[in-house]
Amino acid sequence: MDTRDPDRIDLNLLKVFAAVMTERNVGRAALRLGMTQAGASNALRRLRRIFDDELFLRTPRGVEPTTRAAEIWPGISAALGQMRAALTPATPFDPCTVTGEVGIGVTEIAELVMGPAIVRHLQAEAPGLAPRFHHIDRRDAARALDDGEIWLALGMLPDPPPRITRIFLRRDPLLTLVPDGLDIDTVPTGPEDGPEVLPLITLDAFAEAPHVLVSATGSAQGVMDRALADLGRERRLLAVASTLPGAAEIAACAKALLTAVGPTAFTIARRGGFTVMRPPAELNPQPARLALMFHRRDEGLPAHRWLRTEITRLARTI
Repeated sequence: MDTRDPDRIDLNLLKVFAAVMTERNVGRAALRLGMTQAGASNALRRLRRIFDDELFLRTPRGVEPTTRAAEIWPGISAALGQMRAALTPATPFDPCTVTGEVGIGVTEIAELVMGPAIVRHLQAEAPGLAPRFHHIDRRDAARALDDGEIWLALGMLPDPPPRITRIFLRRDPLLTLVPDGLDIDTVPTGPEDGPEVLPLITLDAFAEAPHVLVSATGSAQGVMDRALADLGRERRLLAVASTLPGAAEIAACAKALLTAVGPTAFTIARRGGFTVMRPPAELNPQPARLALMFHRRDEGLPAHRWLRTEITRLARTI
């Protein structure tokens, strides 16, 4: 980096850098900033001299950041976010008057569990704020937050880097959907069991029945397979589906079991064709933990603070 006088770097250059990182296209970045493409290209030339690096390489679809650009992006992104927060007027935030779109990254399960509740709540409390749900792979959440593609990420998400905050919203058990017409052995209930207690599938019945597994990557090893392996057992895997709705259709047609996170299991069962039961107690599956993630640069923005507070509250009342 040219360090002759770093204090005199034009902050507008960093805004151009951020826009190109987000858009991955110089023309779209220029439109985003309300400037000409020539102006954006000139800013990139100045940035290349400052950092002594190409920063962005041309591709058939636009540009891709170099290793150096990827290294400096988290710091630049955080600094710009802190400046926006510092310059935001300290006036009370009124959700009734805010307008615009907000990007929320969601895994498939998070969208099924939280999507309807978020939309209903915003219609009532912030009618001018339109959520835009973006499907994210659980491994891509931090990158999408870094790049400004989304404001928040929801899902069963892995440990984030230090610049990303993760909050666990709820814990849900894994439950098994049994299609109508499939007889399955369950543990006899006792007089102390109320009508609200879900039937408990026996271990032998669970292992012997056909199953459908949901895996976005195509892996044939799920949580239940690992739990069965610990007991020296395995199940009969009939098919691996890439989405939960697809898995439910296959399970219904093939008369196979489908294990899913509690709220999604009940959502599918409400549409008909399935009974919700508990998987064998011997498997002792760990509850799924729904998490909310956001970038630290955005946490001081009033609209951001309000939205994540509301989503946190919603998650705990569903």
